[in-house]
Amino acid sequence: MSIARVIPPSLTYEQLQSLVPSRKEQLKRQNITARIFPEISTQTVNATFQLPQTANTFVIPGTAAICGTITFNGMTAGDAGTNGTAIIGSFYSMIQRQVTRFQSGLPMETIENMGALVHHLLNNVNDSSQQLSQACMLGCAEAMGRSATSTTSYSAILGSFGVVASNGANTFTFCLPLLGVLNTEKMIPLHAHGIEIEQTYAPLANWTVNLAGVAGTTATSYTLSNLEIIAETVILEEQSMGAILSMYPSIRLRSESWVYNSTNPLAGSSGAGTYDLQLSSDRKSVV
Repeated sequence: MSIARVIPPSLTYEQLQSLVPSRKEQLKRQNITARIFPEISTQTVNATFQLPQTANTFVIPGTAAICGTITFNGMTAGDAGTNGTAIIGSFYSMIQRQVTRFQSGLPMETIENMGALVHHLLNNVNDSSQQLSQACMLGCAEAMGRSATSTTSYSAILGSFGVVASNGANTFTFCLPLLGVLNTEKMIPLHAHGIEIEQTYAPLANWTVNLAGVAGTTATSYTLSNLEIIAETVILEEQSMGAILSMYPSIRLRSESWVYNSTNPLAGSSGAGTYDLQLSSDRKSVV
């Protein structure tokens, strides 16, 4: 029996591993525009990450993520829990826009306000235990509420925060799984196309809040460093890849993503009555 006849229509790593000779590797790529973006204050900056076209290679679903280090600048005084700058939501909040495209430049998807989308999903899908397990990776609050072990995540005036940068702790690491069309259940064929992900990082004031206004106790900018994209890949031998291509000369992926609908807020003078409000996000299929 030929290899092609036993390969199922839906390719997964487990199926390929059991059917054809292959090996699993971790792909780590520095971003292709720069690895360090210093002093992001009132401006936006763009960073482009690349999954290069690679022979006989598929990306394993759900393993691609953007990782790096963030440092909040300008804090020279103050006490943890009283002073500092808190992030609103998680480190996803700093992503103002994410554009996914083929390396040729053909766009696949644009997501505006990534932080709003992510936190909408987290609050509606995850239970408290799942949110707690993600807190260290994403920088979100434990169970999206007050931390029972850390006084730096709570302000009596402003509420609960997962990360508060202060004079004593101003550098954090993060690992943010990619959302959108690349977050598919099917394996992503890198042998056919290279893929680029461009992220736009927002000004500091757009996604943080200061706990106090005392000079030297709040951040004036932030710096991103050690940026890279990581993913798990499966690499096939030439014979196995040839069998797959003969069976699937044209590979199409069906994925699900999200689009935003904008609507004008009601004026304060609208008065009593019935109004139709459009949901802020909707799901669509992308072929």
